[in-house]
Amino acid sequence: MAMVTDLVDMTNQSAASQELLMDDRSLRTTIGCLYMVLTLLGLVAYSIILLAMLRNRHVFSGHPFYALVYHLAIADVSYLVVVFLLPIPYTFARDNFYPSWVSIALASVDTTVMNAVFYMAFLITLNRFLCFLLPNVNRLLFSANTPVFKALLAFPWVIAVAVTVLTTAEGCYKLFDEQMMSYRYKCSGDDLNTSGILSSTFSILAVVGRVIPISMVVMYCTLFLHLKWLQHRSSLPKSPKFSREVRMMLQGVIICAVLLAEAEAFWLLPKVFADSRVPPIIIMVLSIINCSINPFVYFVCNSAVRGCVAEEMRCLVGHWQTVQPIPTTNTVSTSLAVLTMSDSER
Repeated sequence: MAMVTDLVDMTNQSAASQELLMDDRSLRTTIGCLYMVLTLLGLVAYSIILLAMLRNRHVFSGHPFYALVYHLAIADVSYLVVVFLLPIPYTFARDNFYPSWVSIALASVDTTVMNAVFYMAFLITLNRFLCFLLPNVNRLLFSANTPVFKALLAFPWVIAVAVTVLTTAEGCYKLFDEQMMSYRYKCSGDDLNTSGILSSTFSILAVVGRVIPISMVVMYCTLFLHLKWLQHRSSLPKSPKFSREVRMMLQGVIICAVLLAEAEAFWLLPKVFADSRVPPIIIMVLSIINCSINPFVYFVCNSAVRGCVAEEMRCLVGHWQTVQPIPTTNTVSTSLAVLTMSDSER
């Protein structure tokens, strides 16, 4: 009788385990598909936007805002490529099939480019703020092709690489946890206090991670109040150049809003959902959206980008279409006009 009871218990446990496994597999398929769809949308959209902008670089090369956009695009696309190579296959497979050094290398690229995105978004905010409130300082810092501006463009990358190298050298590197379906840091002894340098680095990053988003909010709020004040005084310029700068400011607001949501989720959600994989998955989704949404923002908010994309689409469609010859008509081009003559007129 006892043997029968034990057999029934083992059968029930096996059935429960199978049910949990099926539930986990369904969840993984859902999360993996979500990661993949968002990533593909971003990569395809960026491919179209960057192709249009690069082929029409003469339209955009004179404005420093677009130089910031190009650098932000490099970081965004790099992040999305890493998502496609590491988190998506690991989420579906529930296994880390890469060699450990490959996983660490890809996750290190993730750390680097996400830091670059963060600081590049801050530079975009600073550029919009100074453009309207302190134009002389803006010309000093953000004049295209000047050494100061080139140094500013390099700043996010230098900081991002330095953070990755320092934390990795101190034995603390990022890994993708296939069980949690998100990234996590693995440090020597699983204790950040094992190194004074490492502890200080993470403390500084924690402060910067809160101060920069707050400063971005303050700058945009100040900027909106300034524009409202100009509008109230009826001294708001009506020039096309001013309107273009305002449109660029709106692009910056949308770009930075998603980044701010991601930053706040990083700090708040783990406190609300302790010991759960919900916060890291939400943060992962917000990170992918943050890097995927920008090309859509450029297309919707920027008429110059829309025009270039439309021109590229027309050229692409023109290559696909087969043009049938019209034997009865010839078109002759002269320096004065385009003349069309039929066979009977020649």
